Amino acid sequence: DTRGQQSLIGQDSGADGDGGDENENNGGSPSPAPARAPTLAAHTDAVFAVAVNATTPEIFATGGGDDIGYMWRTGEAVPICKLEGHTDTISSLGFSADGTLLASAGLEGTVRVWHAATGALVVALEGPTQGINWLCWHARGSVLMAGSEDTTAWMWKLPEGTVMQIFS
Repeated sequence: DTRGQQSLIGQDSGADGDGGDENENNGGSPSPAPARAPTLAAHTDAVFAVAVNATTPEIFATGGGDDIGYMWRTGEAVPICKLEGHTDTISSLGFSADGTLLASAGLEGTVRVWHAATGALVVALEGPTQGINWLCWHARGSVLMAGSEDTTAWMWKLPEGTVMQIFS
């Protein structure tokens, strides 16, 4: 039953969603334009992965189709560092629970682990024969899992990079 309902198509629903005039609560003057978010212009292709450092939330990482990862600080237009070494799209990113390490997964089948503070490479993890689709850090330790298009999941101990288990 649609009695009593009105279509909002073509109507001004107002900022508060009550269907009223958007100027009703500020003395009739128009609302200021929303602040524009800074553009992250370092990537040369689409961005497919973003991760935020939970222990230092102003630090985040991006990765994409240009095979490059970047670490950023919120509010800054220039990246902190460039994470190079993948030879195919970066499909997933994740910071360790303690925020000290960043893992990047590539469609070439490797996972690279970086120092979150410096961007220096800690270890390149190999094993899967196809692209990595996801990765996940253990909540309490330096253990990383990654799942591959080859239907395997790999578990590594970090920072040494030793294989703990292969699930197939």
